Amino acid sequence: MQPPGSSAARGSSSKKDDSQGVGAKDLKKVLMQGLAEGQTPPLMMMSMLLDKDKKEKRTKHGGRDSKDLSLFGGSDSEDSGGEDAFQGTGMRAVSTLHKLHEQIRRRPRKICEIFEHEVVQEMGVIKGQAWTLKDYVKKQPWGKFKGIYRCALMDVEVYEQLRNGEPQIAAAQVVQNLKAKLQSVLQGRDWSTAWLLTGLPDPLAKREWAGSKEEMAIISGYVDALHRLKKRVKDNQTVVEDDEGEGQGILPERGAGANIPLFPCTLPYPEAILTDGVSLDLEGCRRWFAKAFVNTFVAWGNFVTLGCPAEGGSGYEPRVAYLCREEARVMADELLGEVDEFVSEDLALGRLECDGKRGCIEALLEKIRCTGGACYTDLPSQVSGKTISTALPVSATRVAMPGQAGLVDPGDWLEPHRAEIFQDLARLRKPEHLWEDIAVACHRVPPEGEDDLARKLIAHGMAIAVPEHELPHDSRGQLHVGGLFCVAKNELEDRLIYDRRPENSKMHKLAWARLPSGACFTRMLLGEDEYLRGSGDDLRNYYYMLAIPHNWVKFNSVGRRMSRQVLDELGYDSKVDHRLCFRVLGMGDINGCDIAQATHESILRQHGVLDRSVQLVYGEPVPKGPLWEGAYLDDLLITLRCRVPGRVPLDGTFHAPAPQAGDGDVKQVAAAEHAYTKARLQRAEHKAFRFKTSFKAWGAHIDGIVGKVGVPLEVRRQVWMLLSKIVAGGWCNKDVLRRVLGFLAYIFQYRRELYCLQHHIYKYVQAMPDERWCRLPRHVLDELRSFALHLPFACWDMRRKLNSTLIATDATPTSGGSVACKMPAELAQELWRQSEVRGEAVRLDRGMGPDLSWDVPKEASVFASTIAESMDWRVTGSYSFRQTSHVNLQELRALRREIIRMARAPEHRNSIVVALNDSRVVCGCVAKGRSSSYKLNGMLRGLLPHLVMGKITISILWVETSSNYADHPSRFRDLPPPRSPPPWLQRFGVSTSASFSGVELSAGGTSITRAHVEAGLQMAQPVDIAYGVEALGPWIDQCIETGLIDWVWLAPSFAVQSRLQQSREGGRQSWARQGERRYDQEDSIDHLWWRLLNIAWSIMSSGGFFFLVHPRSSRVWNLAETQQLLNHEAVKAHRVDLCAHGGESSSGGSQGTSTILSNSP
Repeated sequence: MQPPGSSAARGSSSKKDDSQGVGAKDLKKVLMQGLAEGQTPPLMMMSMLLDKDKKEKRTKHGGRDSKDLSLFGGSDSEDSGGEDAFQGTGMRAVSTLHKLHEQIRRRPRKICEIFEHEVVQEMGVIKGQAWTLKDYVKKQPWGKFKGIYRCALMDVEVYEQLRNGEPQIAAAQVVQNLKAKLQSVLQGRDWSTAWLLTGLPDPLAKREWAGSKEEMAIISGYVDALHRLKKRVKDNQTVVEDDEGEGQGILPERGAGANIPLFPCTLPYPEAILTDGVSLDLEGCRRWFAKAFVNTFVAWGNFVTLGCPAEGGSGYEPRVAYLCREEARVMADELLGEVDEFVSEDLALGRLECDGKRGCIEALLEKIRCTGGACYTDLPSQVSGKTISTALPVSATRVAMPGQAGLVDPGDWLEPHRAEIFQDLARLRKPEHLWEDIAVACHRVPPEGEDDLARKLIAHGMAIAVPEHELPHDSRGQLHVGGLFCVAKNELEDRLIYDRRPENSKMHKLAWARLPSGACFTRMLLGEDEYLRGSGDDLRNYYYMLAIPHNWVKFNSVGRRMSRQVLDELGYDSKVDHRLCFRVLGMGDINGCDIAQATHESILRQHGVLDRSVQLVYGEPVPKGPLWEGAYLDDLLITLRCRVPGRVPLDGTFHAPAPQAGDGDVKQVAAAEHAYTKARLQRAEHKAFRFKTSFKAWGAHIDGIVGKVGVPLEVRRQVWMLLSKIVAGGWCNKDVLRRVLGFLAYIFQYRRELYCLQHHIYKYVQAMPDERWCRLPRHVLDELRSFALHLPFACWDMRRKLNSTLIATDATPTSGGSVACKMPAELAQELWRQSEVRGEAVRLDRGMGPDLSWDVPKEASVFASTIAESMDWRVTGSYSFRQTSHVNLQELRALRREIIRMARAPEHRNSIVVALNDSRVVCGCVAKGRSSSYKLNGMLRGLLPHLVMGKITISILWVETSSNYADHPSRFRDLPPPRSPPPWLQRFGVSTSASFSGVELSAGGTSITRAHVEAGLQMAQPVDIAYGVEALGPWIDQCIETGLIDWVWLAPSFAVQSRLQQSREGGRQSWARQGERRYDQEDSIDHLWWRLLNIAWSIMSSGGFFFLVHPRSSRVWNLAETQQLLNHEAVKAHRVDLCAHGGESSSGGSQGTSTILSNSP
């Protein structure tokens, strides 16, 4: 029998075995012959012994011959039976299994022979027939275990290579097989890419090409070349030159069109590129800097929109349609106004100086620049980044303290359950085995100043002396004390900080603090007749006014041992060692913020201020009414959205009316002042402000008239200067970068979509050495530049309007879809209020029955899901992606596609778009502004230029998958009808039944209107467009925008001869029979047809439907404007024969085969 994979010519090994067997028989013959010839008897005895040994050997081995294929030499007698022999039988089974394992190494060839013998018998291979193990494997019933079947074929390939004497090839095949299995695991058991690593033909792939490989390469090359040629011709047909006939480079350019996105586009201010021979004054220099700034931003937007093409690649100058200079300049002028406000003369000339913490970083960068300039190598002197510190030495004369500390007992004001916890804070201490690492406290009190500080603390009632033996020690007898240091407060005083980290590591954390933020005002929207005013208060030395329980004082030791002299002066026993212990709440206590915040809120609530219905808490929905209140530790802010008759001018001429005694904020301010007096808390009156329209609170600057909220302008300018110096130097330290990123995180919270700019920076900073200065790579420098480019736009516009269009998107790994509908203003406001602010949405399931409740759901997901099921949706997109990808990536691509389309439309500019999505990943990353996934964050970064230039903000809400109606167009299914809205939803303006009103625009035909009216449907009066474009005045656009018209029937070819042609002799011919028309040489498109296309675009963007009917043979279908409408993903073409369905022969004549273009499902 032939071995697997071998030919019938081989077969010499059997003869060799036979020749060896004959040798033993010839030896006996020789001995017998010698005895017959008279040899001695011992020779005969030797012959007999040989014969006997051979018989015993045959008996011992069961008489098997040399061709026996069993592994262990015969069958085992395992039928001894009985329970007494059970143990012996079991041991023999274990021993046999061990022998079987040993045979793999002792007799590998025998194992292969037995296996091949069984394969030959099962396949019925005859002698001399060639066979392979692959044939045997393919005949096995693998069923659904396709992956194991692939692995078996991999093993067969290795085995056959070994049998053919190719061990190196077999080893290489084993390595590739292992790679393929790992790749399959990485791709979630997908073998499409993994199998390519094996180099073997795919056994499960269907044959898609009948020709040879050479023929396939030739044909595919021809198809690709033809596709590229058609695309190039199509792009060149869309070229529109400007009025002067000057080309804009070799790229095709479009000056108008709703389908062309904002990016890529030309630079809006080319005059700012060339500066040779131009002399400017200071103001001219600042203006030139602002224009160059906007040019750079547009170039960056082109770069990320095109996918960050490699240097020198084809993506640097792609053949795509893009905005012309004139239209780009119109949209960039709005950005120029923001940049012009941001850029100062000092910033443009590089003379701006930083202060505070930013000043420390600037000084450090200047120091590294000076030392780097004196070096003879590229590596500058290593300056420690730890020199950036705000901790100051403690001077008793500069420490800010109240006249008498500890006058307020939080236990008197806190709620009962919280007061109980506060009175026994020792319960929050952890057992010693759960303590975290004990840090060494920072104590910056000079030894010579320790006594003066102790005297002052005790004199003001902030601390007392406690014997050291009464203080808590650990099991080893060690005492862990805190430390003191100062931070700058003002020119005369420093703020004393209590470093309590040694004791904080032994405590559990309270969760009482629910703090507001200046970013809460990114949820406020002002109408045209509204403005915002605010009032604020700051409590002086608030922490030190709060006394702690007497039993908790001993856990707040600080500093060195008190001197004998001070103890004698204060009347303590100087023979006993004492430590200074705080008797007030220290700034630095792990639970200090929670206790201080809860106490402040309780004091105000007991006097009617800070009710939970008007309280601001970051991360939660903002209050519904015009009055907003919030307390942040020792700061109080009360704001009121005021309304005036008429529109509020934004040119600086508006002066807010004086507050009235009956206004809500006036009453609340008076109540807060009374509460502080009652609680014996001292107000910092020099920091207080009343009823201002421009004020600073919680780190934000708020302009209530213009409607801007963000980090103060001077802070953003200083951060821009820091970034500029880091990029110019090219070197940075880990600590410096982390602090700069902290500033940026603080700035970007007012435009969360800017967080996606932080693409690689966090991973790079994490891998940097702790203290050494490093040269920054180019991609990190590019990210730093992108941060600086967006600082002028990092503020919130409270005058941004809510878009009346509600959208929903969904996707599968291969296709996507989107739907849209109109929503009432009340509903848009509530969806905006409940939209995701940060993090991931949490699913809260609803009941299965109908929702008949009059109460609004408290959970945002239930609220949004119910709305999604009750709205009258329209399909705006149903398409297939170019390639299959992960569903989360496709979900974000679908949302980005819809937002880019809306950012281009003028009616959606400067608005907040509310979007529904059933992907937790998409909702999370859009709400946060970035994603830790490079692919998701790259998509967000590619969307950012469109959001900035189009002034679009995304407000996203998570809905259940079953409630997302965009799932139907993403799977190319028709939309189901909406469900009846519950009673609570009807209060938001959602009606129980939608009334659809249509209008027929045709050349003399009224059959569509008459049929709908007879069916009981609402229709407007038909319009005869045979009179020309004049019949389609602006009234129809107004009706579409206001929602009076939901669908239109456009039929310009229903009349054989237009009435306009009949009434005006020599006039210009309109639509003739069969849609044919005489085109003038100077016009490439009829004005009437262009107007009808315009109406179709308008009704589709408003969420309505259109039906454009025209003869199929007409040449207008080949026009570029018609092709744009035809290529829209929501538009489909239907071929019908109107003669087969009857019609108005008197007015329409024989229409023949027509094409109906519509976006109707």
